[in-house]
Amino acid sequence: MLKTSTVIKIDIRGFDAVARQQTPTETADYLAEYYSLINDALSSHGWRFVKAIGDCVLISAEQNESEINIREFLDCIRTRFEVDLHYRNCHFEEMPFSYGSYSCLDTIGKDINKLFLQDTETVHLE
Repeated sequence: MLKTSTVIKIDIRGFDAVARQQTPTETADYLAEYYSLINDALSSHGWRFVKAIGDCVLISAEQNESEINIREFLDCIRTRFEVDLHYRNCHFEEMPFSYGSYSCLDTIGKDINKLFLQDTETVHLE
């Protein structure tokens, strides 16, 4: 079923360089702290953690979420991490995906791709 929502992509600036200097355990602890902070901020906004790939996190907010609320979320994360945040209104589908014993609910759609490509409708908050 097609959904519409403001989708937010947030990732840590310079994460690759940081991770290269850490042990795998240190990197895992660093990401756990980051995910925990994001989860706490999401709870206060009523938004949903869609998925994470390393330090890149996709979030589904309300349809046409206000920039004020997104900036408030960003300010909360920036208390402990330097991050880049991009968002756009997206039409997408959530589809179950499985391969062998692995399964997940994935978010698929052209607008999600445009978010990653940072097209003209994608907003970057400084």
